[in-house]
Amino acid sequence: MTWVEFLFNMLHHYPAQLQTDNSGEYLGKLRKELKKCGTLRLPTEPYRPDHNGKSEKMNQTIRDMATTMLNASGLPSPF
Repeated sequence: MTWVEFLFNMLHHYPAQLQTDNSGEYLGKLRKELKKCGTLRLPTEPYRPDHNGKSEKMNQTIRDMATTMLNASGLPSPF
């Protein structure tokens, strides 16, 4: 099941809009899926992580946790 099918099953309609970052890794497939279900893609402004606050905060939390674990592990500093 794709995320589009999942949303349709949960909401009983496709989302009208979807806000994404400008990451290019998945845009080709995403554009096809959005076009198929009539959803408008709203990209965030490039180089403005503050426009994507929730995911950027999660990324920061993961980085902080990884740094803490590496420091606690006693590994040499190149790691």
